[in-house]
Amino acid sequence: VHQHEVKQFRSWLYVLSRNYCLMQLRAGKKMETVGIDDFMEFAPVLHPDTEDREQAMQALERCMEKLTPAQQQSVKLFYLDEKCYKEVADETGFSMNEVKSYIQNGKRNLKICLEKNSER
Repeated sequence: VHQHEVKQFRSWLYVLSRNYCLMQLRAGKKMETVGIDDFMEFAPVLHPDTEDREQAMQALERCMEKLTPAQQQSVKLFYLDEKCYKEVADETGFSMNEVKSYIQNGKRNLKICLEKNSER
């Protein structure tokens, strides 16, 4: 998506899907089919309900508050604002190595915190 300018997402997605399917057919690859019962078994994982999503967001916000200010700022800019390392470094004044470290450590700390929350 980032490589192409997408003005009409639905049309773009349709063309992308169609072209992918045609390429698979031309390649003669055998596609594995999955029964509806097997597919529906994973529906809650693939599409969590609103309440689960809300609880997950609240847990993430609580865990974000536990990060250092530098980690919070770097993680937010990188993941939420989708900025690259250089843009994060320019905006924060941190060196490139500091940004990488803050993002890596912040991500690890978030994972640990979220895992602790899920055990409760």
